[in-house]
Amino acid sequence: MSGRLGVGVVGVNQRIRRTILGGIARSKNARLAAVVSRDPAKAAEIAGDLGCAGYTSLAEMLADPTVEAVFVCTPHHLHHPMSIEALAAGKQVICEKPLALTVSEAEEMNVTARRAGRATAVNFTYHSLGGQCFVERLLGEGAVGRLRHVNLTYWQARQGLPDARFADALLDVGSHLLDLVCWWSDAAGAGEVSAIVSQEGGRAGDQNQPIWTAMARTAGGTLVSIQANRVAAGWRNGMECVLVGERGSVALSFDTDAVAVRIARYGDGHPEGVFQVIPLPADLQVTYQEFPSYHVDRLVAGLRGEIAFPDFGYGLRVQRLIAAAQASSREHHWVELNQELT
Repeated sequence: MSGRLGVGVVGVNQRIRRTILGGIARSKNARLAAVVSRDPAKAAEIAGDLGCAGYTSLAEMLADPTVEAVFVCTPHHLHHPMSIEALAAGKQVICEKPLALTVSEAEEMNVTARRAGRATAVNFTYHSLGGQCFVERLLGEGAVGRLRHVNLTYWQARQGLPDARFADALLDVGSHLLDLVCWWSDAAGAGEVSAIVSQEGGRAGDQNQPIWTAMARTAGGTLVSIQANRVAAGWRNGMECVLVGERGSVALSFDTDAVAVRIARYGDGHPEGVFQVIPLPADLQVTYQEFPSYHVDRLVAGLRGEIAFPDFGYGLRVQRLIAAAQASSREHHWVELNQELT
């Protein structure tokens, strides 16, 4: 494939208009071919502003030959049916995370894509962020040795604000952390997650819980601790992550448009080691303003097989972790990943 890929976007809100549509508009690898909104006025407005076709149904957009790939940006429960419909129409598919609501849905999406021979991607945004990519690189280089412990935290204040949109911490931000567990464990050779224990809470009687915590272990013996909180004052969209290896530790501090990666090794500056900030390599430096188009370029490059980027098979792997965490929260015990989960 060459040239700019024609992308159709289904599911448009203010965040999608700012990040996804804005990113496609400035992308060198993609062009916005069409948008779908149930609101005819919104579809027409966006189409007029961005010079693309505007539709009120996915079926209409799928009939458009200029749409080569569909970007599914709808709520979670629509990821499965819309992705299946797009694949059946011969389109490539980029789907928002998490891939689906259940493991069985994610399995069907992955099998359908493979049978159709269509390229797929899951919008795990952090695979394009410089700090998170730098951590992967350091782990892959063996910078801290065999991985012993991973501590991942994700902090937002959004659900504590007066106009908050309530959402489940595990699905909305916890899925990002489970992605990081898979991604960074792979880089470090720590093995896949073999068991997890989980707890959700924060709002009595509410289906959408704003706080999620978990512990896990990998096949290689790495211990994992996780916290996700959407009612933490002082944070916009932040992470504090520490990865402890046999020879040292890597730490990532991140919040929206600020990032720092630090490393400490035994004997460096002190017997226990001293954390030192390591500047991001030049190839991983992307400004907050440049990021939307940079990320879209990477999504398209992933579809084209030019770079490694999470596809539906990888999304299914994360979905199995989500299902195991949900089962653990319901049943209050450790869940092994080799048992049947839906």
